[in-house]
Amino acid sequence: MLEGGRRRLPWRLFLQMSVTDQVIECLLEAARWAASADNMQPWRFRWDGATLRLLFIDDGKEGAFGIDSPATLLAFGGVIENVTRMAEATGCQLYEAVIFPAGDDKNCVFRCRIDAAAPGAPRADWRTHPLFSRHTNRLPYADRALPDELVGELAALAQGEARCRLLVDAPSVQRWAGLVREGSSLRFRNRLAHIALDASLRMTEAEAARGDGLDVATFFLPPGAKSMLSYTRSWPRMAMLNRIGLYKLFASIEADLVRKGPGLVLVTGAAGRQGALDAGQLLVRAWTRLNQAGLAVQPYYVVPDQIFRLKDGTVPEEARAEALALERASQAALPAGATLYMVLRVGYPKKPAVRSRRLTLSEVAAADA
Repeated sequence: MLEGGRRRLPWRLFLQMSVTDQVIECLLEAARWAASADNMQPWRFRWDGATLRLLFIDDGKEGAFGIDSPATLLAFGGVIENVTRMAEATGCQLYEAVIFPAGDDKNCVFRCRIDAAAPGAPRADWRTHPLFSRHTNRLPYADRALPDELVGELAALAQGEARCRLLVDAPSVQRWAGLVREGSSLRFRNRLAHIALDASLRMTEAEAARGDGLDVATFFLPPGAKSMLSYTRSWPRMAMLNRIGLYKLFASIEADLVRKGPGLVLVTGAAGRQGALDAGQLLVRAWTRLNQAGLAVQPYYVVPDQIFRLKDGTVPEEARAEALALERASQAALPAGATLYMVLRVGYPKKPAVRSRRLTLSEVAAADA
């Protein structure tokens, strides 16, 4: 059973009989289990009998990531990766993945054509594909060295100009833990970032049962931290407490797990829309492979997020100098010309994670023509 449950799609609303509903179900299940920023799943999927389209859903909320945000494009790259891998596993032929030009269909960012001669039914074990096992583990990791061969395996992965780099030496891990602390310090003082985070939090079981957002049951929270998190969801309260340095405490808690971890994976790529999509594909590919090898993974987007916010002008003026320093420090730790898209904390889990849920197929399938 997939975490979060599933429902069958109302196929008669949009399914044409050029391929079987079983094949489309496989591809859509793979698509909906892709990673997204704060697990907000900003998408709908539409099948018209020949083309599977990924539609961007803009909820219009203040602080939400837009269509051209690297966070959104990373998520869409993850959808492309999952659909591609499932197509390979089920024998479908994907003809193309297209970024539509502005004015054509601005919401339609990805599409694939599916071979009409595809098998009538996928293999019975398609739900055991490794992509469905990819998950986040926000708990502490064991103090155990990562296998040496992992360095070369991750370095060999590529998508366009996107690359992965595994860091296991203590100085590098400590350096990036400091950068995560600085990025978190900026985020907790950024009103728009705070509003976006608040909108994603699911504090109760009833809220988590919706299937999207960040279930706080998946967090590693010190005693009393959940109550403090709940209290500071209001930006005026957070801003008030920031005057006495609360953001420093929150940032230190977030960076501490990185500091104590055995390794980090940096996902880098080219700047721009295609670069972010490539990085998203590679991110999910590497993440899936790590989980498949029995390793725990936690994504840290906070450093690239603050740098991207600096570029789009949404860092508060009083924090710009710190954001510029963060950009310079992180760039100095990367290959020349590379753009940082994600930092992954990696290690062997001490405990199994509480897994994030997903919206159902019925909720993410667009039935309108």
